[in-house]
Amino acid sequence: MRYICSECGSDIPLDLDFCKACGSLKSKAISFNDDATAILCQKCGATISPYEISCNHCGEPVDRKSLRYYQPKMRKFGWIGIALAAIPGIGGVFGIGYLYFRKWKKALFYLLITGGIIYLNDGLLIGIEDNLLIGIFAMGIYFIQFMEAIALAYAP
Repeated sequence: MRYICSECGSDIPLDLDFCKACGSLKSKAISFNDDATAILCQKCGATISPYEISCNHCGEPVDRKSLRYYQPKMRKFGWIGIALAAIPGIGGVFGIGYLYFRKWKKALFYLLITGGIIYLNDGLLIGIEDNLLIGIFAMGIYFIQFMEAIALAYAP
């Protein structure tokens, strides 16, 4: 079990009853499991998903302050989806990372955008920087799809 002070965000050691940084009582602290990936109910101690608004066991509302300290874990092999979004995206091909995450509609959407960019760029995949507007648009699409891939890698 791990305790984080609800006032200042410092870790509270298990052997102390108060926060060393600000003096707040441990009973007011936010409790987590050991790796801070799940919130523990203040009332009954049951594990609560950060996406729930109340404890499924006792009905106690989740303290919204505790979500500041939630540390999501990356999916197993989530880095593959991120790499498939980043590496082809540098070359101007978007949406490949979504195929790994099995988000078929998003993958098709970004692949169609890739086709549109190639069409507008006179059939050239490389050389997007020749047309400034297409280049800016492609960079925006790259960052959007890359950040969405990171969010998918960390989604539960």
